[in-house]
Amino acid sequence: LEERLRAAGHEPPSGVELGDDAAHLPELHAAARAVRIGRDLHAHPGALAAVERQVRELIVAEGAVTLARLRDELGTTRKFAQAHLEHLDAARITLRRPDDSRVLRRRVSGGAPAGN
Repeated sequence: LEERLRAAGHEPPSGVELGDDAAHLPELHAAARAVRIGRDLHAHPGALAAVERQVRELIVAEGAVTLARLRDELGTTRKFAQAHLEHLDAARITLRRPDDSRVLRRRVSGGAPAGN
């Protein structure tokens, strides 16, 4: 199952798509070898780290990233791009602005997110 999640990359499967294998998700989640994103998508931590790097690079280069821009950058669908952005928002890595673009959260000394 872990290899399946790794192979899915930035298009993580849903519990339904995993079928009987989904029964093993709690073990992987507990061992930090799978992460739930969105309502029912399950991603490998390595894939999430790769998307986070891409989002950070886009924001540094362009000032912000939109859902459409990330979708195009990943060559994926809106469903997956949105799940990744919402995950980064929830992890307090990005901050969603009123125009729906995302920027990196400011950090205070010590690496903790600033209260934006």
